Amino acid sequence: MGSLSDSGTRCKWWPCNLSKSVYVDWPGWAQREQANNPTEASMLSFTANKTKFNVGEDVVLTIPSGKGGRALISIENGSRVLKTFWTETKAGQTQFTFKAEKNMAPNVFAVVTLLQPHAQTVNDLPIRMYGAIPLLIEDPETILKPVIKMADKIKPETENSITVAEQNGKAMTYTIAIVDEGLLDLTRFKTPDPHSAFYAREGLGVKTWDLFDYVLGAWGGNLERILSIGGDGSVNRNLNPAKANRFVPVVKYLGPFALGKGESKTHKFTLPQYIGAVRAMVVAGQDGAYGFAEKSVQVKKPLMLLATLPRVIGPGESFTLPATVFATENNLKNVTVQLQAQNLQVIGSKTQQLGFKQPGEQMAYFEIKAPEVTGIAKVKIIAQSGTEKAVYDVEMDIRNPNPFVTNVVSAVVEPGANWSLNYAPIGMAGTNSGSIELSSIPPINLKKRLSYLMQYPHGCVEQTTSGVFPQLFLNQLTALNEQQKANTERNIKAGINRLKGFQTTDGGLSYWPGEGTSDEWGTNYAGHFLVESQNAGYTLPVGMIDELVRYLKTKANNWAPNSSNFYGGDLSQSYRLYVLALAKRPEIAAMNRLRAFEYLSVSAKWRLAAAYKLAGQADAANKLIKDLPTEIKPYNQLGGTYGSDLRDEAMILETLTLLGRKGTAAQLLQSVAARLGKDDWYSTQTTAYSLLGIAKFCGVNSSSNNLKYSYTIDGKKGNVNSNQYIVSTPLAFKGNVAVTNTSDRVLFARLILQGQPSAGQNNFQPNNPDLLDMSISYKLLNGKVLDPTTLKQGTDFYAEVVVKNPGKSGYYEQMALTQIFPSGWEIINTRVNDNESIIASSPYTYRDIRDDRVFTYFNLRENETVIYKVLLNASYIGRYYLSAVQCEAMYNNSISATEAGKWVQVIK
Repeated sequence: MGSLSDSGTRCKWWPCNLSKSVYVDWPGWAQREQANNPTEASMLSFTANKTKFNVGEDVVLTIPSGKGGRALISIENGSRVLKTFWTETKAGQTQFTFKAEKNMAPNVFAVVTLLQPHAQTVNDLPIRMYGAIPLLIEDPETILKPVIKMADKIKPETENSITVAEQNGKAMTYTIAIVDEGLLDLTRFKTPDPHSAFYAREGLGVKTWDLFDYVLGAWGGNLERILSIGGDGSVNRNLNPAKANRFVPVVKYLGPFALGKGESKTHKFTLPQYIGAVRAMVVAGQDGAYGFAEKSVQVKKPLMLLATLPRVIGPGESFTLPATVFATENNLKNVTVQLQAQNLQVIGSKTQQLGFKQPGEQMAYFEIKAPEVTGIAKVKIIAQSGTEKAVYDVEMDIRNPNPFVTNVVSAVVEPGANWSLNYAPIGMAGTNSGSIELSSIPPINLKKRLSYLMQYPHGCVEQTTSGVFPQLFLNQLTALNEQQKANTERNIKAGINRLKGFQTTDGGLSYWPGEGTSDEWGTNYAGHFLVESQNAGYTLPVGMIDELVRYLKTKANNWAPNSSNFYGGDLSQSYRLYVLALAKRPEIAAMNRLRAFEYLSVSAKWRLAAAYKLAGQADAANKLIKDLPTEIKPYNQLGGTYGSDLRDEAMILETLTLLGRKGTAAQLLQSVAARLGKDDWYSTQTTAYSLLGIAKFCGVNSSSNNLKYSYTIDGKKGNVNSNQYIVSTPLAFKGNVAVTNTSDRVLFARLILQGQPSAGQNNFQPNNPDLLDMSISYKLLNGKVLDPTTLKQGTDFYAEVVVKNPGKSGYYEQMALTQIFPSGWEIINTRVNDNESIIASSPYTYRDIRDDRVFTYFNLRENETVIYKVLLNASYIGRYYLSAVQCEAMYNNSISATEAGKWVQVIK
């Protein structure tokens, strides 16, 4: 019949095309009975005397059988055949015994092939049967049993000890982790069990061939019809819900340590300020043996303290800080509670006395006001009774929710002329920044434009890319000091890592993180940035660029003009081909097909010419742009390519620079720079690409107009003689600037001041009800309207925003609704609390929920009305500022609506 080899393959000499492969996995593998036909292979059901055995024990198989047959018994694991036996069968049942051996751990499969004589008539059992059962084999030598000895209750901020030994005195190497139970519950974390991992149960991986079908002279059936595949038992069956924990997490890690035979070791540790429970976990290993131990320990003190604060606070806001004092012993009668605050103003007494007649808890309240500054505030509360002392430390952010405001004062300084002025910082103290910029080209508002991109609150793929792309070429515009270089490099790396979260399964990038479909222009634009970053020496996530190129190639080769992509579709295709050429993977055939398109737009021709140049076909590039204009008719897109005429002209400037046409490029540079220098609003796409086009020109063409001037800034004098196009000098905010042009060229000067206004001084876009209508209300859960200016603590309610497109300007794409809520209101995230059905909202494309604000993004058809709701709770007593609510089209600032902010209170 042929023998079994140790390689895990039966009858290797049998032709592969007649082989039958059988994989049996356990637990949960299913079986299918066949019709009782004597010539078909049928399932053989047999048993073992136990399911789990130790090494050295006898394994007894009981096989139902008839007299005169033979059974082939094979002991197999996940990769090979360990042992085989032939045995004669007896009438009724046959018992076969073998010993469990060390190499059979952690489990094996007993596989039995039972054959009966071909012509027998004594029974009606099938002539051929096949079956397999799993057997667990455990080797005690591979198991370590660490033992933890420590008190059931320990105190924080005092030295505690943990003693570790091995139950049977074995030597081992181990580590200790002491972790907050609340933190572990967040992910239902189990103490690691290395033995279960290294000795995990294996599925049957032996391939089985036989030739019984042909030897017996009758069809015997396919083995794969008998056995089918199941799971490996690794599904997490811990269905206990995670427990809420409001305490600060504690993590202590000790080790590794070595333990000799028969030894035990004691380790000292001190926990920080903490009340709750921790789990001590020991994981051990030694020469192929593994084990673990765990113990849950309460962390308590006779005197304990817990304070509750809002997550953030705004300048000028005030709140009541409740501190709960727990006295657990009878001797604690009088407790002094003291408050220490940093960057916060305490209103009233900083000390309170509490009296306890019996063990229990009492509350102390402190009134706190945030100053008109931003930063980190620290609160320290100390409760003391005699020698017992409890301390609670907590930090919170003082944040200004208002957007930054930038003021610019510009001047043209003739050769030999002086320019001076006095200035004052704008916005709150601590948010101020400013600089004086001088340039030999029309000013581009570099600091203002860059700040706009970096501080833009929304984070789609286009805006994420726009925030970092110009920084890649910032050193070609102006000289950077070491700190500015480090900040720029950090920002670019962060942008690259964030873009990885946008990549979809097809290799493209979605518009919002986690979306299933790729955004064509967003992928082109981000892909352009990623390729430029890689060329500049930045490291990209493994496989990211290859997947991106795969997507771009597929799209490029399959592209054809149609009604859905006609407007801007050719530009998107040409940009895609440009990025592929930049990545040194040009698609010449797709480029030629696009060039032959009869209705190819001017913008697309310029971009396609750049692709030809990068692909090494300069002649084709020059022919394509012969006599082409460099001006684009005014337009503004809310979606599609998110473009504008200025963005397209910046792309043309980039192409001219690439083709080496310095004269034409210099003329276009003046035009693009002049438009950026105005205080007009431009989208993130237009702003970023304009800076990019200018920076590339400046990087390739050194300035022939040297910047030569002397200055006095805040009392500090200096001289500049630079071949840079732009020189920027920061302000020290002492109030005076003076510049003297010592060159023979006209210089452009700009004083740029930036800061965040205080609460109530928002500078939002003006309302335009003809283009966008918005109303806001606050309601109880039963739908009753309430006044949010005064709410009782604990009230559940929701904010409802109704937005309507009046239909006068067509379809609105990429709308953004910004809601920043008071510090004393908690946002209830219905997506994780299973309450979404309570306050169902209209569909949206993306929603970003943070500690104190919610961003909702959506599209709006003509005459369509949408309603968006946010569930809230009035949580913290105090006086807070409710910021203005704003809805805007992210790529057209004329479509906007704002409701002013106001002060609100939460009372008892």
